[in-house]
Amino acid sequence: MLILSKDDILSCLTPIEIIEVLRQCFLDLGNGLYDVPKRIHLDQNGVTHLVMPALNQVYFCTKIVSVNPENVNLGLPLIHGTISLNSHKTGQTQAILDASSITALRTAAVGALGLELLSDTSLNHVGIIGLGVQGIWQTIFAHNIRRIKRVYIYARSKGSISNYQTIINQRIPDLDLVVCSNADEVVRQSEVIYTCTNSTSPVISNDPELVRSKSFISIGSYRKDMQELPAAVYKQSRQIFLDTVHAKTEVGDIINAIKNSWVLKKSIISLDQLYLKEENDVRPTDQCVFKSVGMAAFDLALSAAVYENVRNR
Repeated sequence: MLILSKDDILSCLTPIEIIEVLRQCFLDLGNGLYDVPKRIHLDQNGVTHLVMPALNQVYFCTKIVSVNPENVNLGLPLIHGTISLNSHKTGQTQAILDASSITALRTAAVGALGLELLSDTSLNHVGIIGLGVQGIWQTIFAHNIRRIKRVYIYARSKGSISNYQTIINQRIPDLDLVVCSNADEVVRQSEVIYTCTNSTSPVISNDPELVRSKSFISIGSYRKDMQELPAAVYKQSRQIFLDTVHAKTEVGDIINAIKNSWVLKKSIISLDQLYLKEENDVRPTDQCVFKSVGMAAFDLALSAAVYENVRNR
């Protein structure tokens, strides 16, 4: 059995390789090659505890993770937990992996697939609202899927801005980082905007003119009481793309959009369904929303790829 730490995982695969692992995962999901039982979701005193199982024909995995927003104030990662990767045939444990690293990388890869869907190859700048772990990794992966030259950024914490700048300047030294005075300014300057916050209320103004002709990739909200984007975004969006259909019942952004009739149900499609189509009518110029909530199949796909890479070496 291998014990794979954060450093082991981060040094294992390139962003492009991880993106391709997740692309194949969506195809396999669409073809019924994963069994993903409903995850156990427990909320207590603002802390979310998750138990997330998934199976395919080779492995099964169980992710046990806690998400604590207060960790940011303690200088700790938002997410802590482990992933157990087991042989589907024998049940033997093949590896124990750091869950926070797997979660960060697979979510960034999913976000990159969203960016690929919502933009064309000429895109050279994006906006990022929320500059924690996901803001950092979404930037890195976005730069690998599109040749991003400039990023408009905003966070409420000056410490988050400084830490983000330090890490991105080290990883992508030629990337121009423009600090905005507020979140609305990020939207005004950008064609595609990432929101990477755990906000319970929209992080930008509910202004139809502000969000007109903009596309959004919502990464941060993951509970029923969280909503990163305002009604105006959903009312104007031609389509809503989900990384999992469970988002319809698990996250406030999509629950509220459906309940309040801001979107038509027929305009909502999951990425695995989209990838199964030989052709799709999505145009990069369309105003759309991509919402990522995450699912255990993503953890299984990336954990298996990391394990096999390390084992083979």
